[in-house]
Amino acid sequence: MIDDELLKAAAPLLGNLRRLTLWGCTKLTKSSVYKVLDEATGIQELSLDILPHSVSPHPLRAERSLTIQEMMDLSRAPDLAQLHTLSLSFYSAPCATFALDTIPTLPTLLNLTSLYLTLSSDKRPLASSSFTKLLSEISSSNLKRLSLLNLIISPDQLSTILQTHPKLEELYITVFSRDTLLQCHELSGCGLKVFHANAPPELGPTADDLLELARGMAGLDQIGSQNRVYEIWRSLGDGGEKVVELSRWGRITTPAYFQNLRG
Repeated sequence: MIDDELLKAAAPLLGNLRRLTLWGCTKLTKSSVYKVLDEATGIQELSLDILPHSVSPHPLRAERSLTIQEMMDLSRAPDLAQLHTLSLSFYSAPCATFALDTIPTLPTLLNLTSLYLTLSSDKRPLASSSFTKLLSEISSSNLKRLSLLNLIISPDQLSTILQTHPKLEELYITVFSRDTLLQCHELSGCGLKVFHANAPPELGPTADDLLELARGMAGLDQIGSQNRVYEIWRSLGDGGEKVVELSRWGRITTPAYFQNLRG
């Protein structure tokens, strides 16, 4: 029921808006979203679905519906100087890897601290051209949380993320197998506090793999894969040696990974 006309009519009343979440709104185009962003100049959190079936609000008229590629180009969005959290869920047609225009084109976001990109279709490897494009758009030195779910990244891509964003505290990724993690030497000694790596159950990291990774990441508090989340306990043994143990999540609070999931 939410279409461009409704959102544009509401936009003048939303000048003090700080958080905007639009999920499953198949009749919205960028024009109405941008209208809200023009009014809400202090917006801090933005979460959008970029859907393959987004249509013109009046399909019987002559207006052309936006293609998925046009919807994913956010480079001309209004100034978002106060935005610190951006979450985009997007779709890709079946293919071996992503074409360059399949990754959303992001606006300039100098104060961004959290970026969540979720592929809503089947998992796909992230092509090197798309990865390079993405890195060029998330150059914010303030980035602390990065989530790339259902975008399968390689060991080299994981290494590059850690090298180019040394201030990252939370990282959520999808990999093809446990080898991606075991082959990434940059994980050892990095400053992550939360690390979650999804992979097919039969190929993903074991509890022993996650424990070995935790031993090399001194600041890590939480690690996981798929629906397994572990707290990390560190202590000194009787002989003064460092002891690292994993414990399945037992707190009443929701682990950070599950707070990032999109329905």
